[in-house]
Amino acid sequence: MTQRHYLTDSFVTRFEATIVESLDHEGRHAVILDATYFYPTGGGQPNDTGTINGIPVLDVLTRPHDLAVVHVLKSALPTGPAHAEVNWRRRFDHMQQHTGQHILTQAFVTTVNAATVGFHLSPDTVTIDLDNAVDISQIQQAERLANEVVFSGLAVTAREIPRGELEGVRIRRIPEHVTGDTLRVISVGDFDHTACGGTHVANSGQIGLIKVIRADRKAGKTRIEFRCGTRALEDYSQRLDITQALTSQLSTGLAELAESVTRLQDDLKAQQRQRNTLAGELLHYKVAELLSSAETRGDTRIVTFADDSYSVAEMRQLAKQLTEQPGVVALLGIPGDRSNVLVMASAGSAVDARAVLDAALGVLGGRGGGSSAMAQGGGVPADIDSLRRALSAAVDSITS
Repeated sequence: MTQRHYLTDSFVTRFEATIVESLDHEGRHAVILDATYFYPTGGGQPNDTGTINGIPVLDVLTRPHDLAVVHVLKSALPTGPAHAEVNWRRRFDHMQQHTGQHILTQAFVTTVNAATVGFHLSPDTVTIDLDNAVDISQIQQAERLANEVVFSGLAVTAREIPRGELEGVRIRRIPEHVTGDTLRVISVGDFDHTACGGTHVANSGQIGLIKVIRADRKAGKTRIEFRCGTRALEDYSQRLDITQALTSQLSTGLAELAESVTRLQDDLKAQQRQRNTLAGELLHYKVAELLSSAETRGDTRIVTFADDSYSVAEMRQLAKQLTEQPGVVALLGIPGDRSNVLVMASAGSAVDARAVLDAALGVLGGRGGGSSAMAQGGGVPADIDSLRRALSAAVDSITS
């Protein structure tokens, strides 16, 4: 079994070791060292990366049958001496997030008696799952306590404790590589004691800040998303850039930003209602205009119209209003990269809209379908002239 030196010192980034096995792991090159500071994925924390003899380490994991640490590499390495370097930026980020998780978890236990039943750390998110539904005031209470612990600069220590002496130690899940009669316990001063096999900072002040950014409540539980340290700083910088851009564009102060956005939304909704009213009136006049110029064949009035300024929804509404009149067949089209042809017939009409559409598509191309009362198709590039030729062919199919 590999000696796991990251358990005793998370701050080592360069070390010498011996490659004792070179192997193929699921189709990828890999090596096993006699001792390592590379952390393998486990306990909700991702693996370290870095290099071994200059070769990038892509993944680190624990081999189940003998608990050896497998280092997956970009290319093969032979057995023998090895110089290894751990990616410090990634390692320290994980140390900040993981230790921050310990503190935030205990803060929720202390303030609202909500236990953590799940933990996830990825390059983009850090979350804990609580066994209770907590509200915003309770979240703020726990967040304040967590940051008081951070600002207090408490020592973060690791020690091995016999399994029979674990009273007062939080244990969510025993690490998979633990085999003896003791468990590794991480203590943050006297605030928290947690059984854990991950990497952590040496002092709570190295976390810098813990900030909850989102809470999702479902089925009596709560998922808390948060940021620690550098991630919290980057998140704050991003939010500051956005708010500064918005306050500049809206010519308002930060305190008035939410009110300004609400006012703009209200104005937009009012304008949208006014637009819909005007659009309805214009559509009414357009219906009257098209009916007045419709081609009459027997008892049927045939309306043809093509325009790229209408949306598909607006064309449907236009066709609906046209065919509310008896004996009307509407043949409407929208040119463009994905042209559209709509055929609709009044109730009781003897005209089959599907057959009329097929005639149009025979000229235009594309595909479509529908019922005898309404059919629609196209989806191919067509200019206004091409579309009018297709509609003309559709009219001929009605009168033939």
